[in-house]
Amino acid sequence: MWDKLNITVFHIINGYATKSRVLDNLAVEIANHAQLIPIILVVSLFFLKNPRCNRLASLSIYSALFAMTLTSIIRHLFFHPRPFMLKLGTQLIQHAPTSSFPSAHTTFMLSIALIWLYFRDSRKIGILLCLVGLMGGLARVFCGIHFPLDIVGSFLVALSTSSLVFICRGWLERLNGWIAAKSRSLRGCLGFKVIEK
Repeated sequence: MWDKLNITVFHIINGYATKSRVLDNLAVEIANHAQLIPIILVVSLFFLKNPRCNRLASLSIYSALFAMTLTSIIRHLFFHPRPFMLKLGTQLIQHAPTSSFPSAHTTFMLSIALIWLYFRDSRKIGILLCLVGLMGGLARVFCGIHFPLDIVGSFLVALSTSSLVFICRGWLERLNGWIAAKSRSLRGCLGFKVIEK
């Protein structure tokens, strides 16, 4: 039942491929480059002299790392072919014949976006990032390299890891403090001048 629904929805979305060159090019660009948006935002937060921004950036990184690790484990334990491996639909992007479930790109984007939703002052940007992540996932279905359930799986993985990071944020922040202290100690041992702020 789920496989039939998955394939049916895939054909509906992917069926628009090659109908418009503009739409095809837009989908390819979104599918390939949407993940740059959360990366740029997270990196930018580290350059702001604001502890709250630095904290959000570090939690985003933890969420993404946990999500990508879980994605790798799932793909190792459960192999699911991509649409083009089953000779289904139209493929607009070349891709290696790896397991499709869940979508790594979408998982990465949503794992960061969902963390931003947990905090009131970053919630609006978090909603926008979620939309970007879902658009990126939809574009990858449109381009013929993922099934719709791959994107649903990505959301569930990202929701699980972001929730875990939010629950454990106090412990992770203490870990950050320990790493920072060890880093200053190491720089001091190596003869680098440590500037205390």
